[in-house]
Amino acid sequence: MNVERKEFTLRIPDGVKAIEYGAFLMCKSLQEVVLGNGIKKIDGVAFDSCRKLKSITIPKSVTQIGENAFQYCGSLTINIEADSIPKTWDLDWNPDERPVKFINKP
Repeated sequence: MNVERKEFTLRIPDGVKAIEYGAFLMCKSLQEVVLGNGIKKIDGVAFDSCRKLKSITIPKSVTQIGENAFQYCGSLTINIEADSIPKTWDLDWNPDERPVKFINKP
């Protein structure tokens, strides 16, 4: 039996420091991710193959993003609260070259 799940928004609270390797791998119903301000690290393949994922906003507090963190997320737009991509992020953090928007928050 194949049960279709309702699409949902994932809200990571401010106290969380990291999203572990493959944490939401192939999460088929994930549509949006809202990250808390305390998060420092998004490990590799954390959101790999989340094909319905449309939006994530990455706060300035994120200093590390692992390899292929957003691979095969064909509908995704990545919003980054910074002027540029930090040099500490893996070179292949966005291997499918999904659109990136830079947002400056005061």
